[in-house]
Amino acid sequence: MRYDVTFTNGVIKSRERFLLGDKLNRMADSDLDEAFRLLKESGFGGETPVESPYEAEALMRAEEQDVNDFIRRYAPKDYIKYFLLAEYDFHNAEAYVKCRYAGANEEKLVSSIGAFDLKMLKKAVFSDDTSALPEELALAVTQSAQLFNEGSANGLEVDCVFKRQLFAYMKKYAKDKDLKKILAAAADAANVSSALRSRDKALAEKMFVTGGKQQTQQQAQGAHGCFFHRTTPDNQSRNRK
Repeated sequence: MRYDVTFTNGVIKSRERFLLGDKLNRMADSDLDEAFRLLKESGFGGETPVESPYEAEALMRAEEQDVNDFIRRYAPKDYIKYFLLAEYDFHNAEAYVKCRYAGANEEKLVSSIGAFDLKMLKKAVFSDDTSALPEELALAVTQSAQLFNEGSANGLEVDCVFKRQLFAYMKKYAKDKDLKKILAAAADAANVSSALRSRDKALAEKMFVTGGKQQTQQQAQGAHGCFFHRTTPDNQSRNRK
């Protein structure tokens, strides 16, 4: 059932009171128990029966599930739903790949959140029949499976495959200006992070994703060059001299 946009806006407005907003600053300045109290008072995690701050992860899981249910129910267009839940769908497909080829624990890795049916995802990965998957997700599954079959797979390589295809998929569904802004910000952040965390420029460029601003990607490359130049042993030795 597709809800009227006016009705959906009213639902969103009624839920705004549960947003953390300025409470985040108070939580950051509080001790653990006080931060947990503020979180619970805000309705974060709904009615999840949690009494200790050390169980706060259960609140986060409940909140994620609530957001997932909200998107699936109220998204005015399918492309919005697929865009907003893409990260979870690609995570689950990658989890199934790691379960099949690396013996990972399905219960610990697979999330109930996403736009795609989990049984369908699992069948596609374990049967080598990706015809039911969108092009980008099918490509991520087949490319990562090939890495495992060739014996060249590692966590970073597989993550890179899924990450690149995730952003290509999101770019396809970023059909309005708001989604384009979200995509650009996410891609830019991912590219800068990759540049700063990579051990060399070639690896950083291999990890870069599509959808961001070209200027930011160039800045990320430059940031990596400066960072790598400053932190190589030879340069550290020269700097000390």
